[in-house]
Amino acid sequence: MLNYKYILIYYIFGLLISSPITNILIIGNKITQEQFILDTIQHSIGDTINPELANQDMLDLYETGLFEDVTIYAPEDTTYSIILSEKKYNTFKPSIDKDDIIGMAFGGGLIFDNINGENKKFELSALFGDHSLYSLKYLNPRLKQTKDSLQINIYNKQFENIEKEYLINRVALESSINFIINKQQTINLKFDNQYNQVYIQQNDYEYNNYSLGIKCLFQQYQNPNQNYSNTVALYYKGTIFDKYYPNNNEFGLINKYYIPILKNKIKYRLLIKNQIKINFNNIIPRYNKTYIGTENYVRGYKANPMDNHIEVQNKLKWNNIITSTIQLETLLVKKSNMNIEFLLFIDLGLGSNDYKKFLTKNKVKSFGTGLRLHYIKLVNVDLCLGVNPYGEKEFHAIVHTKKF
Repeated sequence: MLNYKYILIYYIFGLLISSPITNILIIGNKITQEQFILDTIQHSIGDTINPELANQDMLDLYETGLFEDVTIYAPEDTTYSIILSEKKYNTFKPSIDKDDIIGMAFGGGLIFDNINGENKKFELSALFGDHSLYSLKYLNPRLKQTKDSLQINIYNKQFENIEKEYLINRVALESSINFIINKQQTINLKFDNQYNQVYIQQNDYEYNNYSLGIKCLFQQYQNPNQNYSNTVALYYKGTIFDKYYPNNNEFGLINKYYIPILKNKIKYRLLIKNQIKINFNNIIPRYNKTYIGTENYVRGYKANPMDNHIEVQNKLKWNNIITSTIQLETLLVKKSNMNIEFLLFIDLGLGSNDYKKFLTKNKVKSFGTGLRLHYIKLVNVDLCLGVNPYGEKEFHAIVHTKKF
């Protein structure tokens, strides 16, 4: 937990002290390397103490996930003191993997944290439920050569869709590297290699295929103190060695843009989110079909198209989609380890099986409200109630577990 009571000290020293820092004193880092801490904070020898940057230093250190408590203060004019309480570095973390189409799985992971005192992490996890997931993850948050972060994830996932059309046993290797441009901008490149064993239940046949994917994500934080950012993501995914669906290629775009309201970026903001998914073949694998009436696109519908109003059942499952969301987000409660936000949204979507022909008669829409529970370094949960034009309501619990 952060000790915000010491922030007042900074403002006093900010007014009275103009002497440069000659010593940075770090206390409590039994495992974490001192150089890692110095690289994380924004103050250095020769700087004068800046109250706002001191507050940011505490937050940056806390959000590494390595410390139970972080305190920074200045007992002397030229000494910048950092007092840390390190976490246990071999821990068990509960985890949830949730998707409207393949269901929910519960479990957890054993995390080996702060390897060599450099915040490197390794996790073994297993989840069970509507589907199963086994994974090995490794994270190096700061490569010595490039100052970038590297993450590798090897997993095995077994699942079927909500309509029970297919069973898939997937083995995959994901790797991503994060390029830090500055405090507010990053570029992430992600590479995804999948091997799928597919069993089609309706026709009782099996086949295997491989897929390769690449995703480029640009993030710009409007304020380093915030947990939201403007993002633009472009991705490509292609299926190879598939005798049933040769030359299957998918392209996508995800754009999130935040607009501050009343010049207050912290409490009031408007999110505009647009998503496009295009397949250049009209016949694609069943597991690549997109259910547009789900938590990630147009809320307010049941995930299984056949469980919705008869007039909309044939408008909820497509090869290609275009969706837009306008969402008002208002901060209600802000604490050191948790925020609560109020949400008010409108979702719009349009689907097609032919990427050259989108018809307005296939549009779907909804509106609704909700709450967001943001637990720092742990999980985001959006509790949303969506209403569609057919008078039906659907509750969504959208879970985003933080990686490491």
